[in-house]
Amino acid sequence: MNTKNNILSEIQRYIFWIDQDMEKDEIQKCLKALENEFPCYKIKTFISMKSYESYLKKEKQSYEFKFIYYIVSGKLADKFFESYNSHTHSNIIAATIVYCGNKNYYSSKPYANDLYFNPGGIVTNFNEVIKYIRSENDILWHNLTNINKNSIIFPEEKQNFGNTF
Repeated sequence: MNTKNNILSEIQRYIFWIDQDMEKDEIQKCLKALENEFPCYKIKTFISMKSYESYLKKEKQSYEFKFIYYIVSGKLADKFFESYNSHTHSNIIAATIVYCGNKNYYSSKPYANDLYFNPGGIVTNFNEVIKYIRSENDILWHNLTNINKNSIIFPEEKQNFGNTF
């Protein structure tokens, strides 16, 4: 288990949480639980899409081709997914989950069951957010330990493919 944590901690991981209620006590308790569960993650919070987009615009190069978990409030989800479809997120690998108080309402949205835009789905219990991020780490660990790069054999014509340009 220690080896698992060491390897995973070497991979820089990010969580962006976009929620207009970030300053409320309930959300702050959830944030503390998130920080305790994933101490090696860099967690950044935003209280509006405007503050998030401004930050991303300034820091875009820091997050290009990085894997980022997004926790998005239901109230900001429509705006987030509109922004996600724009070129703003073209070089970010995102895994989103919508955390809200009314699952029935947000489950009718186009992004609700879209495995590309919102693989985490719509949840109302914060334990489901933690479970989602933890399950993704288990998949990552499985991939890191079960792929032996030396055993991959490329067809002869593709062995030097990257060198042809």
